[in-house]
Amino acid sequence: MEEDRGDLVASRTFKKRVLSAAVGIPILLGSSWYGDIYFLGVLVVVGVFCIDEFIRMLRIKGIRGSKGIAIISMTLFLLSSFYENIQYADAVSFLLLSTLIWMVLKNNMEDRLVGAASTVLAALYVGWLLSYVILLRNMSQGNIWVWLLFIFIWSADTGAYFMGKRFGKKPFFQSLSPSKTLEGFIGAVVFPALAGGIASRFLTLYPLPLISIGAIVGVTSQIGDLVESAFKRSAGVKDSGNLIPGHGGFLDRFDSLLFVAPIFYYCVSLLRSGWLAW
Repeated sequence: MEEDRGDLVASRTFKKRVLSAAVGIPILLGSSWYGDIYFLGVLVVVGVFCIDEFIRMLRIKGIRGSKGIAIISMTLFLLSSFYENIQYADAVSFLLLSTLIWMVLKNNMEDRLVGAASTVLAALYVGWLLSYVILLRNMSQGNIWVWLLFIFIWSADTGAYFMGKRFGKKPFFQSLSPSKTLEGFIGAVVFPALAGGIASRFLTLYPLPLISIGAIVGVTSQIGDLVESAFKRSAGVKDSGNLIPGHGGFLDRFDSLLFVAPIFYYCVSLLRSGWLAW
């Protein structure tokens, strides 16, 4: 009876995940294909919700960072990768100077330093890492590379989910994520590698580089998921939020993207320069 109830809950969760994907995927793929201000706007919205959830988790532990400063800094990081006349140094300067001023004006002496550090971490974790998606889109044929980034991440998620559900037995980093298994991790690496092999046929590229990049994305996506799991474990919460049915919060859905985007950007840069043309 208990097993049937668990299967029913899993089935409902899966249906919610599919429905959320049916709404979210066209928005991401459509905006990234057209690029320009549309894609920037979507990423800013994603970043705002991610920072809001991050700051909320910190407040559960009694750490009060500045959500406003983190959101403005995140937006500046995204703008600096979108507009040439705004530099990363401008975003970093605003983040550091405004956070230090905020720390001085804060009444509670005990949590000034921790609150300031959490503000900087929130802005860098979300804003700096997310800006690599725009840098990727700015490349020649950037829309295709961004689509491939999403495909790799979704393949990794799919591989981890199905392999873990079907074959998962050996715990993997159970201290951070009790549901993770070694079999799920293997699925997260194999599925995007296969996706890379298939994509190489359509992009007229040698298969081995894209297979390798797909495997790298699979590994780093799992690391990104574990990083967010560490944040959630520290805060004592199961999900970062509840805005995306079947997934939890925005951080739960985009944690892999934050960690993978810089790695994938540099992999593509090496591929385009000829270093990975084997």
